[in-house]
Amino acid sequence: MTTEHKKQVRRLDLIRGTLVLTLILYIVVALVMNSSYLTVDRLMRLRADIASALSNRGSSVTSLAADDTVEVVLFQDGFAVLSRNGLSIRSDTGVEYSSHVLQFKQPCIKVSGSYLLCFDRGGTEWCLFNSFRRLCSGSESGDIINGSVSSEGYVAIASERDSAKGCVTVYNEDGLALTRWNSEYYLLDNFFSGKNRLIVVSLASAREKTDTVFTVFNYKSGEVLSSIAAEDVFPLAMSMKENGSLELLTSAGAVSFNGDTGCLIYNHPEPSPGVYCQGESASLIAYQTLSGAVWVQAFGEDGSLLFGAEYPSVLSLACYADRFFVLTPTDLFVLDSSGTVLYRRAAMAARVLASPEISLLLTSSSVEVLDLSEIP
Repeated sequence: MTTEHKKQVRRLDLIRGTLVLTLILYIVVALVMNSSYLTVDRLMRLRADIASALSNRGSSVTSLAADDTVEVVLFQDGFAVLSRNGLSIRSDTGVEYSSHVLQFKQPCIKVSGSYLLCFDRGGTEWCLFNSFRRLCSGSESGDIINGSVSSEGYVAIASERDSAKGCVTVYNEDGLALTRWNSEYYLLDNFFSGKNRLIVVSLASAREKTDTVFTVFNYKSGEVLSSIAAEDVFPLAMSMKENGSLELLTSAGAVSFNGDTGCLIYNHPEPSPGVYCQGESASLIAYQTLSGAVWVQAFGEDGSLLFGAEYPSVLSLACYADRFFVLTPTDLFVLDSSGTVLYRRAAMAARVLASPEISLLLTSSSVEVLDLSEIP
């Protein structure tokens, strides 16, 4: 190498170093201005992202083991892949932050903030992770029914119990049990809601009807704060909304529970929803009509109708804030809250996932990160 070539290499190294330093400073300033974003986990992800960018690793498409993959979930600005044998946590370019071996018969996953909860439904084991390591794990005395995790890392596990129809145990990030609450009804799910509050959803059967019971208790003191029943209601799906309410989709419509009262906020225009997605601020629901077409409606968290649109067929739906995603067998549509199409592209996929940070198209063998930068 000649002296001139050596000088050029040094200049390029200096330029690259300056650019990297500028990028790091820019990101640090942005993080400091938004301190709620500044966590150890996010900083470690940032360091890994910078390293992968400098080594030109990563791709917009990540391959999956079709026969092994159980579920793909959005996690921060990347995603996590739960398989029959383990958990893989990845960046938005598919670069793996960490992988963990799991030996669950029926693995399930829940996500909140910087935490992932994996548990064995029908088994007794569960584990809590961040992007890089296993934080804690536990074992229940009875089979696990469901679980949830808060944005602060608290874990709630609903399990079977000999002395009751079920119990909910709440743990902190270190796996220390804080409180245990026995249920007189059949447990379905639980949701963290507000400071020290957990909503437990259960079923009470009486002769020819089934009621859905909402119980709210303080998971640090164990005190029951409220308990009400929605009569003759059986939930198909449940999701927490940004306003703190819990929305239940039923065969007849949507029921909203705000901690003290539960009420029907809208009826389904057709007998029962087919495909649906419950976002934090809205819900998107597809109905099969008598004509054979699919009618898609978007509802706000208060039950107000935002828009309706018709499609020949719908495979998957996703929504967040004012963005609504409709995946058909041939195309992906992105709409705003008035139903205006903002983006359309050909797509041969099975499912769409979307959040403000990242949007994914899933097939049986791959995950594609969508580039939606052209949407205003």
